[in-house]
Amino acid sequence: MAPKVLLNNVPDGSDLDKDTKARFGTAIGSLIYLMLIGYTDADFSGSVVTNSIYSTSGYVFKLTGALVSWSSKRQGEVATSTTHAEYIG
Repeated sequence: MAPKVLLNNVPDGSDLDKDTKARFGTAIGSLIYLMLIGYTDADFSGSVVTNSIYSTSGYVFKLTGALVSWSSKRQGEVATSTTHAEYIG
């Protein structure tokens, strides 16, 4: 979406000019390209370096390629398999 594009109605109810309609169409057309992508993952049996038996799980969300949210945490339950680690994630 182009910077500083305002989407609002005309307060006096008059018809919009051609330039305003073109800017509105460009802004709405740009919304088509917004894409939210999410990834999740979990590892099984923790880290050899920290000698941990707990698995780690996490997620990442990207909006149009830019990172908007992420998390990584150690699971509170000991997983017995990779599938179990993914399930408790």
